[in-house]
Amino acid sequence: MTEHAGRINISDEKVLQVMRKASGAANLETFLRLPEKRRQSAVQRMRRAGTSLNQIVRLTGTSMAIVRKGIGS
Repeated sequence: MTEHAGRINISDEKVLQVMRKASGAANLETFLRLPEKRRQSAVQRMRRAGTSLNQIVRLTGTSMAIVRKGIGS
């Protein structure tokens, strides 16, 4: 992990591990089929782990609007 402008950068693999653990989804396709509340919970955990919004959008295949809604910003 590296620090840039006050944020910790976390690797894509680590983010995917957090996503899998938080959601129980083994892959992206399964993650996208989860109920909205479960996806939002996983997004919140990814954000708390230090993931940037752009990284969450890129790795989950969801829109920025949905990610922001999921984290409440």
